[in-house]
Amino acid sequence: MVAGQLLAWAHDVYGTAADVLDVHPMPGHSGYSFGFTLCHDAADERLVIRMPPPGTKQRRNTDVLRQSRVMKAMAASGVPVPEIRHEGDGERWFGSPYFMASHVHGRSTSLFRAGIAEHETGEGLAPVFRSAMESLAAIHSVDWQRLLDGWAQPTTLEQEIAAWQPTLHKSTNQTWIDEGVALAGRLHDTRPPEGAYSVVHGDYYSNNWLFDDGAVTAVVDWEIAGIAAPALDVAWVAMFYDDECWGPRLHRWPSWWPDPDVLVTQYSAAIGAEPANYNWMRALANYRFGCIIARAYELHLTGKINEPAWEINAEALPRMFAQARRLLSRG
Repeated sequence: MVAGQLLAWAHDVYGTAADVLDVHPMPGHSGYSFGFTLCHDAADERLVIRMPPPGTKQRRNTDVLRQSRVMKAMAASGVPVPEIRHEGDGERWFGSPYFMASHVHGRSTSLFRAGIAEHETGEGLAPVFRSAMESLAAIHSVDWQRLLDGWAQPTTLEQEIAAWQPTLHKSTNQTWIDEGVALAGRLHDTRPPEGAYSVVHGDYYSNNWLFDDGAVTAVVDWEIAGIAAPALDVAWVAMFYDDECWGPRLHRWPSWWPDPDVLVTQYSAAIGAEPANYNWMRALANYRFGCIIARAYELHLTGKINEPAWEINAEALPRMFAQARRLLSRG
């Protein structure tokens, strides 16, 4: 079906001599994406089309034109992202809005897929992680008030805490719910003053960037990007490489993990300042991902999704909440 739609689009845009080859689904769970090769008079192009999943409403993480706008702002500011080549808000070809981005050369590495993680040696990754933290500093330096006027309203820390409570309560694990509610209360009680806002990626870690020859070639998966405290992204990436947050199954392959303190030092050097209220932000990141795990693991248990990685994450959830409490006690 998608191949036929793409061919119809190509004929309308480039003429009937155009062709579409090698249509294939792209990896990941956050969108409805297909890679393909577009053949036309000017050149052959490898592209990726992103559309909302069938039957979903256009809102934040399924609003593909919202994603394309932030990606264009990133590209204009020198952040490595796939180039937006085409986009549309009508339903003429695909029945929904869409964007098409250039295919970027590079590979990614994954924390949660054993086939990738257990064979990752870590060789050559040190400069990649440095490049990633420099890219994160570049993201946070984008002039969002000029380039993204009206794109999103800033999310306050109070709003960020409250936003994840409905997700947590979709779990049936009462222990997790009770611990999460208590942690949310501590976060509220110790909440620091609001500071400056920036664009935040929202899910910044090694699964969501491509790299080659020691450097990040593209930051991908902008579905939950927004305007918020930049330290949220720094705390998020630190959480994924914090040994205290993970259980035995993920500890099978941490030898290639970077030290989160090193990552923060690299980020601080790139942006010229240390992230504000860092321990509190790390606790917030642990709480946030814990709420996500509670909901996603429930979906996995009930067969609504089939993703074994959530079993690894479920093992980690109590450790994440415990680490958050320790971080808050440090002030």
